Amino acid sequence: MDRRNGLINTEGICYMNATLQCLNNIRELTNYLLQIQIVPPNTIVLSEYINVLKGLKNNTHSYNASKLREKMEKVNKLFRSYKGNDPCDL
Repeated sequence: MDRRNGLINTEGICYMNATLQCLNNIRELTNYLLQIQIVPPNTIVLSEYINVLKGLKNNTHSYNASKLREKMEKVNKLFRSYKGNDPCDL
């Protein structure tokens, strides 16, 4: 049985979580990313997204994707939860 878990909405990341759950349900994409053995350097967002996918697949409870949000902020300084820009930035 393929169990799908949800994401915890914290720190104003509800729009990001909704998008992540949509992407997670594209089985071909998810399976492809989960098969990657070595993530290319300087791809901190991709690397953390793969961690989210693994967390959703392996956990029996909801997963917190706040670390992905932090990595996205490092790449794009405008993507900060305290500014309330989650919907438009995503």
